[in-house]
Amino acid sequence: MSHRLTTTTSATANVSSSSKVSSTSTSLSCSSGGNEYKDLFQFSDPSNPPTISGSANDRDSLLERRPFLIVEGEVVRDDILRSLQQQQSLSSSSSSLEQSSSSNSDTFTSKQFLTSFPSGAYTTSRTVEARRVLRLDQHLSRMAESARLMIGAELQNKDTTHDDDDDEDEASKTIESPSSWQRNFLTNGMMLTASNAANGSTDESIKDLVKKSLASAIASFEHLHPASTDMEKRITTLLFWEQWDNRHTTTGETNDDGIPTTTNGDLRLRVLSYVELLPPPPAGRIIAQLTQTQRANALAKDSQWVMDRKALEQQKLPTNPPVHEVLLTSSSQIVSSDGDEGGGDGRSKLTVLEGLSSNFFAITRDGVVYTAAASEGVLLGTLRSIVIQVCEDNGIEVVEEAPPLPSFVDGDDGGDDRNGWVGAFVSSTTRLALPVTDLIVPSSTTTTNADADADAGGDTVDIVNFSYSGMDMDGGQRDDTSGGGDTQHVGRHLGLSLVEETGSSNSYKVGKCISVNDSKGIMKTIVEGVHEAVLGESERPW
Repeated sequence: MSHRLTTTTSATANVSSSSKVSSTSTSLSCSSGGNEYKDLFQFSDPSNPPTISGSANDRDSLLERRPFLIVEGEVVRDDILRSLQQQQSLSSSSSSLEQSSSSNSDTFTSKQFLTSFPSGAYTTSRTVEARRVLRLDQHLSRMAESARLMIGAELQNKDTTHDDDDDEDEASKTIESPSSWQRNFLTNGMMLTASNAANGSTDESIKDLVKKSLASAIASFEHLHPASTDMEKRITTLLFWEQWDNRHTTTGETNDDGIPTTTNGDLRLRVLSYVELLPPPPAGRIIAQLTQTQRANALAKDSQWVMDRKALEQQKLPTNPPVHEVLLTSSSQIVSSDGDEGGGDGRSKLTVLEGLSSNFFAITRDGVVYTAAASEGVLLGTLRSIVIQVCEDNGIEVVEEAPPLPSFVDGDDGGDDRNGWVGAFVSSTTRLALPVTDLIVPSSTTTTNADADADAGGDTVDIVNFSYSGMDMDGGQRDDTSGGGDTQHVGRHLGLSLVEETGSSNSYKVGKCISVNDSKGIMKTIVEGVHEAVLGESERPW
């Protein structure tokens, strides 16, 4: 596993070169918190704690400023926040982080948080009714499982690729060299052996560590920002590990010969949480764009994926509004009736797997919901199981199979194709069930003529435009709700030009626009059902 930023392996938790993180606890003293918040968090420097921001009625200011906190274990890393501020003001060019002089989640994002530390297991959770974490147990299990799989893969890789001592030493360097501000922010974390982590015997300890971090994140955020006590939060939690040289780690005791004893851990686990206000749900048109790529390892939720997906995010078309989600796909050649691969029309079968940060669902003409299964290489998100349960409770059939791109993209609105889509949506912890209004598909994946895309300039896309009975998805901008209106202007509405237009500076052009409608109201049923279901699927982490 590659690591981007590094720390030294010191047994001391340093705030600076001369001060340490204190273990003195701080109670949350707000009228709505009570004794249940007592001792849930600490400040890294109790002698100089952060200033409590605003009052309990300062909601508008809080929404505008969008503050964040970083918590490690049960310690509010206000020292890290101060370092971020100082580092930016001293020299932004010498820092490997894109930082801001203000503690604002719009200027130092959760993605930057994940990519600022060594890669590891991560999860993004949200609160329900301000303090309850949606699907808490599932998040804890995912973190433990991801850590187990990733550490196990490291051990296997080390055993199979390194045979001599020199190579073993090199393999142990999961942390390369000290880096800027991070070298001064160390904690003991949790010591364990890599083999125990890989076989699952430390799963419960890892879950407990993550749960405490979530509790501390919520409690400390509400303490410092009293207006947030009834506001939803989003928490991004990262668990990573560092090679621990136990030859230099003493327990404070000595053996019979007077030699200091050492711990038996060869890894140090650290858990950090980035907590912010939950962003408001996206409104208006929700655009999704297909790309012919899929995730390498979906079983483990590795923060390295945040780095890997940047290249795919950069492929988003310049639409207005911006593309909301990029969808990963898989393709295989269509087999003709006589058994020849690619026989007949020479097309490839394209199936949609998942989004960069979501699960994907398609609603077919006959009222069936399709979504990819774990065996197809997707990460099963927290909300996916809730969506499936809501469908079952409402008599909506669910098929756990990656939905193939339907025939309507080949020239009509679905016709009698029962598997033709009438709707699509993505699900995630923060977005719940979010309907897609416009699906952008590269023309090379939808045309029956392999040369057609080249004739169109090689940069042509087709657009599937969805409308949903009983739902206004674009603020009233749509002229038709039945799916049968004039669709040639869809491209222009999205900021793209049509193929026949010339002189446009936009190199992406629209070939076909197909409009379809979920006339049965299945999407509305699912969205409302999921919103209701999350209330009963959450619990406090303390």
